[in-house]
Amino acid sequence: MNLNSELISYQESRDPPPVRANAFGKNGKRIEVCMAFRSFLYLNTQKVTEYLSQIQSDLKPASSKKSISASVNLLVAKFRAEAQSTQQKQENDSPAILYDKFANALQGLTNVEYFDCMNSDVDMGTLPPKSIALCEGSIEIPESFDTLATVSKYLPFLEKSGAIKLDGDETSNEFALSVLEQVNADIPIIVDEGDIRVSSKLNTSLFAEGNYQTLEDAEDESFSILFRVISITNKDTVEIFNPVKDFLKLNRTIRRNMKPIEGLEPIITKGPVINAETIAIYH
Repeated sequence: MNLNSELISYQESRDPPPVRANAFGKNGKRIEVCMAFRSFLYLNTQKVTEYLSQIQSDLKPASSKKSISASVNLLVAKFRAEAQSTQQKQENDSPAILYDKFANALQGLTNVEYFDCMNSDVDMGTLPPKSIALCEGSIEIPESFDTLATVSKYLPFLEKSGAIKLDGDETSNEFALSVLEQVNADIPIIVDEGDIRVSSKLNTSLFAEGNYQTLEDAEDESFSILFRVISITNKDTVEIFNPVKDFLKLNRTIRRNMKPIEGLEPIITKGPVINAETIAIYH
């Protein structure tokens, strides 16, 4: 899904409670609609669609054993048709509208599988693995991670493997960006929440502007970050990013043939750390 052409720009500060408006159904009954206004920096629509589908599947009423045994073929056919219809409908939604549906659906899982760390007293160090959480903070790219320098050191291996086509000034930011686009690279981020840090890897293809430099330009700003907890490491120091393995996702064969490269050592940060999968970053 192309965020450049389809993303609706939403404006929101500190993620206040959703605006509630009245709408009316076909039967004339008033319906309460939740709306929120967001401006996305980063959005993983694939994960939003995947997790929203899981929530919607869990909310479907279960059929009785008798009815299942009596009409199993009909139910299977009906389920497949409904699933296909739901998927097609979600694919037609803009990324922002899709995310709004997901955010509203998460409210029903509050303090069970979803935790709002911005508007409630949640100890982030006790977040369950696989749960989804919302926090607020400034996003930091580790100082030891220099994108341009990292790209330049990888070039010989990338060229040899045929992963990229070299074209342009190898010392320019534009050249580095073209390399990132070709190899679908990840970059590390840290969100410092005081007693604990949230660590994640962002896919450079999922930024709203199509350019990870929008993140570098916004490092001093505060964002709302929605993420899925992968694990929590309670150690004094934690490795959060290994350039050889994580940055350009080189396969094992290439990695085995690579000698240690000065300046591409693993990035270490102080613990404890939440290892997270970032779903969305927005104002």
